[in-house]
Amino acid sequence: MKRKGVLIGAYVPPEMKEALKRRSQLQHRTLSQELIRILAEALGQPIPGSPDRRGEASTPRRRATDPFPRRRTGDLVPGEGIAQSPLQDQD
Repeated sequence: MKRKGVLIGAYVPPEMKEALKRRSQLQHRTLSQELIRILAEALGQPIPGSPDRRGEASTPRRRATDPFPRRRTGDLVPGEGIAQSPLQDQD
């Protein structure tokens, strides 16, 4: 089996290894994937195996159409000029 990388040997304190292991598990990654992500980020390089499929001038899908603050109409407070819900009109 051919490997696509090289092994880097380095001493890492046990508590740092455990912290990295927990962090990688939270992100659903292996420890190796998390280390590669950290190294690629530090070097300012794209993460290998994850091509950016967006175009150069593309904006994030939701942020362009739903500017901050993002709320649903039903979540707004009645004092902000929105009519009260039918449940609140039962006086």
